[in-house]
Amino acid sequence: RMAFRFPKWFARAFFRVLLLFQSVLSKIAWAMGPVCVLVAFGLIFMVIYVYFSAILPHYMTTNYFGLGGALHAIFAVWMSFNIPFNYFMCISTNPGRAEGKVDPSELTEDEYEFDYCKICECIKPERAHHCTVCNKCTLRMDHHCPWMANCVGHFNYKYFVLFLLYLAVSCFYIAVVAGVPTKYGGLPAKAPVPYLGKGSVEFVMLLCTSVGAAVGAMMLWHLYLIGTQQTTIEFYQNQLSKHSARQQNMKWVNMYDVGLRKNFDAVFGYNSLWFRWLLPSTKPPPGDGMSFWMREDYVLKRVTSTVDGTFKV
Repeated sequence: RMAFRFPKWFARAFFRVLLLFQSVLSKIAWAMGPVCVLVAFGLIFMVIYVYFSAILPHYMTTNYFGLGGALHAIFAVWMSFNIPFNYFMCISTNPGRAEGKVDPSELTEDEYEFDYCKICECIKPERAHHCTVCNKCTLRMDHHCPWMANCVGHFNYKYFVLFLLYLAVSCFYIAVVAGVPTKYGGLPAKAPVPYLGKGSVEFVMLLCTSVGAAVGAMMLWHLYLIGTQQTTIEFYQNQLSKHSARQQNMKWVNMYDVGLRKNFDAVFGYNSLWFRWLLPSTKPPPGDGMSFWMREDYVLKRVTSTVDGTFKV
């Protein structure tokens, strides 16, 4: 019994529709980028304002003043600086772009098929991908973030992860201190906020709860990706490579996974004291975004010259 197959003309037409749909979505994402950035900055500074004008003063009253109140204030100032700082660095830092036009006639068939970007007319370095929103090839591309109007790539990835970390922790902190019942020393249900009126604290609490849950999950996901030295794009590619390797009785390894500590060093930089990664810094990450550390066993034991990280058992 013959299996049903769509006609070739239908497949071509369907593929063209998908490309058109992708192009439209990319243009919408590009146009909405500045709007998303303004909304994000507005919400960030609104939450900071509500905290410092209503929540913190409540916990700094004579009933609560002391070491506890001082710790609240120090923590709030630290977070209030690091969230906008890392967010601004995500937006303003060039993620790294592949440059240098190449004559395709000078390339081998494999180079043209797998490494050459027909839009940018350049050779894509390893781990680089073409962004359909920015319309540029991004070094070690993770994804395009409309909330940052920028790609998340090699040179701004650490700021992105630190932004997620500080934002998630701050959201959960504010949700807790703003949600403490009045009988346990919390704010009144309709605590007034200058220029914003009553209900602002409740709104901030709900906003921080929902955003904290979403951003917290994303933060954990990216900590996993850093620990295994993958990008979001590579994770899905690697799942296919693992499946293909198992079918061929081959062992799959991630060639870029050089151990937990070195994997974090590759993103945040070399520091003997890991907590220094959390300090605000404009120092770029190690490397040029075009070549990366590789596993010694992959380099030494590789038998097949594959690009997906497989070698025979």
